[in-house]
Amino acid sequence: MYNVIVLRSIHGNAPMPQVPHASVTVGTVLSLICVLALIAFIQGVARLVVADEVVRRVRRELHNAVEDLPKLDGRPPEHVPPDLPPDFDEKAERIELPYGGYVQAIDYDDILEWTEKRNVIARLDFRAGDFIVNGDKRVLVYPPTGDPMKVRKEIGEFIVSGDERTPTQDLEFPIRHLVEVALRALSPGINDPFTATVVVDRLRAGLSEVMGRCLPAETVRDRAGRVRIYRQVTTYEGIFDAAFHQIRQAASTHPAVLIHMLEAIRRLAEHIRLEEQRDGLLRHAHLIKAAAERDVAEPADRNDVEHSFLKAIEACEKARAEAAAASEHPQERQHDQGQHG
Repeated sequence: MYNVIVLRSIHGNAPMPQVPHASVTVGTVLSLICVLALIAFIQGVARLVVADEVVRRVRRELHNAVEDLPKLDGRPPEHVPPDLPPDFDEKAERIELPYGGYVQAIDYDDILEWTEKRNVIARLDFRAGDFIVNGDKRVLVYPPTGDPMKVRKEIGEFIVSGDERTPTQDLEFPIRHLVEVALRALSPGINDPFTATVVVDRLRAGLSEVMGRCLPAETVRDRAGRVRIYRQVTTYEGIFDAAFHQIRQAASTHPAVLIHMLEAIRRLAEHIRLEEQRDGLLRHAHLIKAAAERDVAEPADRNDVEHSFLKAIEACEKARAEAAAASEHPQERQHDQGQHG
């Protein structure tokens, strides 16, 4: 636009003294800057669509989600509420959800305050990331309040839903993004196992961080220690399933990817803190081995998978033995840690 305006003051037969040299120079510089900016933009867009760059960005998103979790103190999250009333399912009031979409966030603090105020117990049969439909009866309140429409309106203020999933409270969301990259790489039209192994590496990095964090418990208690909320939450088993299931299924005929997955499990064994984590890794190691025995045709490739499987199992069992030894001699372990500190 600047050059167009300057051109209006320049004539083909104009003498040199009448030519606006400063304006022409500025226009030339601006044109050069625009060309350079266009080149930088094209290069940036090209980098954004490179698979490795996409994987790196999603991995950073997973890291940010994990950073919000508290560090694991060695105790597993509470899964079974021991003091729910035995007739809860029979007598609880079922509340319809006021809207639909993907659950993006749930304000458990406000729900806890609401249950204390009404002296009730609430169970939420959904979690962040689930798809809900207007009218779904997925909130149970005990004892019944007698006014389900009022409860529906009040509970609806504590739940945020939208057209898309978000990683706010949905730890599996960035994991599924990474898995999606691997699945597209392993599709017949692309057939790129190298990108799939990069995804497995990034997943291993994220899972190792998750295994050192405490996942939310299925119960939320009030100040007196009574269960007020029973909710669906992400578990270590569910995280491992989200990370490994679909990649294993898509890579069942790619021994290199299967071997890399077993190697990832072997390395993840070094971060095992809970029995639940060890059992989840062992289960997926067996599933990967079964997939190779079923779909890998070359005997030498199956032998390589078997070798990696045995190493993964050995690492998991070693982690179990170390955990047992640490639990038997906790004072000695604390003494050693104090000396190292």
